Amino acid sequence: MPGVPFETIEMFESAVFPRLRQKFENHMSVTHLTLVIAGLSESALATHLADFEASLPPELHLAYLPQPGIIRLRLDGHSSDSSHLGDIVKEYGDRLRKLTSRWMISDSDLTPAQILIDHLRAHNLKVSTAESCTGGNIAHQITLVPGASKVMSGGIVAYSNEVKIEVLGVDKILIDRDGAVSIGVVEAMAVGVCRATDSHMGIATSGIAGPGGGTPQKPVGTVCVAVALNGKIKSTTLHLSGSRERIIDRATSEALLLAISLI
Repeated sequence: MPGVPFETIEMFESAVFPRLRQKFENHMSVTHLTLVIAGLSESALATHLADFEASLPPELHLAYLPQPGIIRLRLDGHSSDSSHLGDIVKEYGDRLRKLTSRWMISDSDLTPAQILIDHLRAHNLKVSTAESCTGGNIAHQITLVPGASKVMSGGIVAYSNEVKIEVLGVDKILIDRDGAVSIGVVEAMAVGVCRATDSHMGIATSGIAGPGGGTPQKPVGTVCVAVALNGKIKSTTLHLSGSRERIIDRATSEALLLAISLI
């Protein structure tokens, strides 16, 4: 097998795996149920589900699959009796949904961008992005999803203060007084991109992704996020850690989650 990942995956799925299945027959049925959880740490979720996990029959297994900002909670089932497996996955899946309903943002295996797009389409809304520290990554995650053109108006990478002021209409006095990484600035960016692109919803970020640029008042990992939707605004300041790439990925996920929560 080649070492290049995309070549390996394509070769394995098209040629190798079918031959393995022919050579090694397996009559086991396999099924998965995946929930997407946000707003809870993996350890806190595991503690909350400890009794449920202990009650699982041997055919079922619960997997915690953390990603930036979310946890994919997957209930795996394996049995030679497909009918029995379907029944117990449904039974325990319903229990799992009830136990996690406060934090569950999807009962399907979807990314935050996919979940947001589903909500936008359901409410006939258009979205646009105004990104500083995330550099277009939010728009990238949204446009990775097939059908994004039905809800995505556009995006502005407002990396410099000049673009924030001249394109998004952020007040220079506000930037001079509070700095570009501030709640007031990202809220103005979110409103400004809605106006510039004629969108219902605007998502904005401004922060310090590092490794340099931090101050005692605003250290590396400080990211302000705002979402505007038809006159309503929701914003927050994140204090993230890790590499530049991880900070950008986590800020992207948190911005998408904030947009989902506002809808």
